[in-house]
Amino acid sequence: MTDTAKRVIKIFLAVALVLLCVTAGSAVYFHFADKEENFRDAVDGVSPYRIVNNLGQPGELTMVCAQPSYPLSVEKVRVNVRNDAEEWLIPDSTRPDEWLLEFWTGGAWHTLKADGKNLCWDFPEEDYSGEIRPTGVVAGDGGEQGFLCDIWVYYPLPLEAGRYRIVFPKMRLRETGTLAAEFEVAA
Repeated sequence: MTDTAKRVIKIFLAVALVLLCVTAGSAVYFHFADKEENFRDAVDGVSPYRIVNNLGQPGELTMVCAQPSYPLSVEKVRVNVRNDAEEWLIPDSTRPDEWLLEFWTGGAWHTLKADGKNLCWDFPEEDYSGEIRPTGVVAGDGGEQGFLCDIWVYYPLPLEAGRYRIVFPKMRLRETGTLAAEFEVAA
């Protein structure tokens, strides 16, 4: 092998080693760098749910948050649904316990990016009695059901101050529609 060939191989190996070190260093830096997400970066876009709470006749269904206002550090929001229609209100989705968190900004609702793909609600402890497990179905003629939405599991905390809403995108009462309940987050 000639001296020129040896020199070319040494230069090639040196460049490859430098590139490997730079790549590895960058990967380590970005892996351990502070990943605190800017809240505005968490916005996924304008909500596709412009029409909400239009199921049934006026006054048949109500969906409200248990509290009108929560602190920035809110981890869980309880939503109460009351059904005064004759029919039962049922989840109408392949993921029946689906919910979303939205933020009011710029004159429109914006869906926030969730950390997970399967946002699931839970139920208050008092709704688990004996062998009966709540299902998300709200009986008619005055039936009520509480739903717990664990914000801390799916969204970065703390939230910013402002108006929010919990959205149940696919509920059925005679037809499929969207229910939402608003709340404030205050400093």
